[in-house]
Amino acid sequence: MTGRPSSRMASQDRQTVGVIPMRGHEAAGARPAWPASMPAERLTSRERQVMDCVASGLTDRGVAAQLGLSHNTVKFHLKNVYAKFGVAQRAKAIEKHVGAGLREQP
Repeated sequence: MTGRPSSRMASQDRQTVGVIPMRGHEAAGARPAWPASMPAERLTSRERQVMDCVASGLTDRGVAAQLGLSHNTVKFHLKNVYAKFGVAQRAKAIEKHVGAGLREQP
């Protein structure tokens, strides 16, 4: 013997040592969504700014230019807003944002 564990033993160790069982959504690689009933007030100030711009009709690139952010940063904030609102479409997010009275008046 060389002092090394057999490949069978090593594979068993990899399977059991330090492994934490995953719940269904984690095993599938999906992130858990925020509850749809989560209060819209939980948006960060930046997420509110982004949604104010979106609600006024700006595109993602227009929002980025208006707020001095990168396009990818705007997409990141919108993804978080969609998750918090429990929606998958821009129009639904605007509906919830405006309907919750979060939009700052110009």
